[in-house]
Amino acid sequence: MRILRNERNLGFVGSCNRGAAEARGRFLVFLNSDTIVLDDWLDALLATFDGFPGAGVVGSKLLYPSGRTGEAGAIVWRDGSCWNYGRRHAPHSPEVEYARETDYVSGAALAIDRDLFRSLGGFDEAYAPGYYEDVDLAWRVRAAGRRVVYQPASEVIHFEGISAGLEPGTGMKAAQKQHRSVFFDRWGTSLRTHRESAPEVLDVEKDRFRSGEVLVIDAATPAPGRDSRSLRLFHLLRILRELGFRPSFLPANGDAREPWRTTLRSHGVRVLTPPWVSSPEAFIAETRERFDACIVCRPALGTRLLPRIRERWPRARILFDVADLVPPSAFDSSQSGSGQGTPSERAAVAAARHADATLIAADPADWRLDAGASGALALLPWIYDTRRTPAARDARSGILFVPGLQPDAAVDALLWLTDELLPSLVPALGALQIHVPAWPALRPLIRRDPRLEPLSDEALESQQLFDRFVLGVAPLRLGAGVSGRLQPALAAGLPCVATPAAARGMGSAIRETLTIAADADALVREVVHLHEDAKTWERASRAGIAAVEACFGFGRALERLQPLLADAYERRRGDGDA
Repeated sequence: MRILRNERNLGFVGSCNRGAAEARGRFLVFLNSDTIVLDDWLDALLATFDGFPGAGVVGSKLLYPSGRTGEAGAIVWRDGSCWNYGRRHAPHSPEVEYARETDYVSGAALAIDRDLFRSLGGFDEAYAPGYYEDVDLAWRVRAAGRRVVYQPASEVIHFEGISAGLEPGTGMKAAQKQHRSVFFDRWGTSLRTHRESAPEVLDVEKDRFRSGEVLVIDAATPAPGRDSRSLRLFHLLRILRELGFRPSFLPANGDAREPWRTTLRSHGVRVLTPPWVSSPEAFIAETRERFDACIVCRPALGTRLLPRIRERWPRARILFDVADLVPPSAFDSSQSGSGQGTPSERAAVAAARHADATLIAADPADWRLDAGASGALALLPWIYDTRRTPAARDARSGILFVPGLQPDAAVDALLWLTDELLPSLVPALGALQIHVPAWPALRPLIRRDPRLEPLSDEALESQQLFDRFVLGVAPLRLGAGVSGRLQPALAAGLPCVATPAAARGMGSAIRETLTIAADADALVREVVHLHEDAKTWERASRAGIAAVEACFGFGRALERLQPLLADAYERRRGDGDA
């Protein structure tokens, strides 16, 4: 830690600029002296730069000591005056609980890319000693092509007024009116699209950077670390945000427990749960909001809700997401009215008639259905984010055991690994730690073998899980394949060795990036080679990322979803943006 002492009082602007000039890190964090930070405030603030591509400056949610919201992003009106959105709101109200682009974030608690701050010349001295320097900074950040983001997962208590008082025209507050004029003279032209100050337009103005509203309903809140459907829905919500929509997510069971609630809100998703929403039916019937598009997941919910949604929002673009729960052949028009398929499949086909398109999850290489046969099917495969940089090989240790989906298959695979494979691996690799999900069926085996390290649910759900290990091994002999567990590992740059049974059901493009070993000797040989040969490891890591990106990447999914929602943009323009 370095402490800088000013020889004279430089004021807020001068002191911040001096500290920034001396800083060495990638990010600068400005924090008022009249604040108390809450748990994980800084981690949440900095993670936003990865979660929102192009973010240049990120601000915290400011709370009053009473716990009420003091500021949840800020609004600048047409005349240059400002309003702290969320003032006196309940701290967990859906309207203040999702990250979003905003007019500006308060200098009381914000982070900014250091190089960006320096390239902009820091806080402008024209606003010394303070007030409007943070507003002006936000406008310059946007002019540089970067985003200004409010992050509610970063919470800071702000004792407002202790430093400068609350009375306009006295003390440091006297500069506020003068600096507003300076700001307006500079940026008044860009404010012409802003509204005049009025309570009834607060919710519209705070979301000025969105181009539409999308409601997404699923049975439960997605848990991205647990299953491929959850990960796909989580990325789907992020894609909606990147397409310019404000995504609102409503779990039909009313449960948005942590950490998933925070995961969604920190990525810009408004989560609708009790006490604000009692049920999907009640929300559809009672809300005064207008949605440009609605996405309903799973056959049972489609049957229950799609007719209501079509009646309530007749102009909305409606998508029905059945993922892999209904085969594409169920929607083949040549089979309609034949009575074939399970009751669930027949119900899904009937519900789909209320939707503009039905989304199917499948491997693109296996997509054989002629879309013209149904006219309303669209492929939206599993989605994996390959845009992050994986950890270097030297920063990793140990091997991740990738189990089968069925308990019996997982137990058999782990027994084979410990009893037959490890005795041959240890002489070649030395003391070796195998990291195993601490599932109930596997715990007795983990407890009996000190070479096995249990992985908690929290560890399994971490977005950095795959950065910890040198490689993954899936020694499955029974049951179905484990594409839903191998593909996210490959997407994160983790090379994997798998048996043919583990790779079953994966498309050829993905299978080619796996190291497949059919028997014990081959599996041991391949694990040792991949573990010890750095060049082979690097090639396998890059190949896995490239293959998953080509078939299941975030960008590819965005390209598939955008035309399905293009009509929503057109309908909003036709109605006039509200």
